[in-house]
Amino acid sequence: MADDTQKIQFVVQPCWLGQVLIAATEKGICAIALDNSTENLIVDLKNNFPKTSPVLGNSEFESSMRPVLDVIENPQLIVPFELDIQGTDFQREVWTSLLAIAPGETVTYTELTQRMGKSKSSVRAVANACGKNLIAIAIPCH
Repeated sequence: MADDTQKIQFVVQPCWLGQVLIAATEKGICAIALDNSTENLIVDLKNNFPKTSPVLGNSEFESSMRPVLDVIENPQLIVPFELDIQGTDFQREVWTSLLAIAPGETVTYTELTQRMGKSKSSVRAVANACGKNLIAIAIPCH
């Protein structure tokens, strides 16, 4: 997903759902993950971005990620985040389509496939792309 020269910073903070890891490149947030284990979160980040060496962000980075934590704590908040959506062209198309769904609206994989103008045979691929979304807090799976 990421190239060799890309720098990824991350921070891990507690939240009501456990631990949250927020990672970003210079372009924007590239991963938001939840787990009870900080170690698992860091291992998953390294596995999802194998061509990079993620580094723990400094206090300035941590402060800049505070709005993400605010959204996790209060999902009704609408905070625009700069995102670095990394994936295949098809995955990015699915994730961009998810962003067009109104907050609180639920959509099935079949409905999402139809909204994207894809054939019924694409439902499984759309569902798979939704499952690979590394920034589900910012791009909710509806």
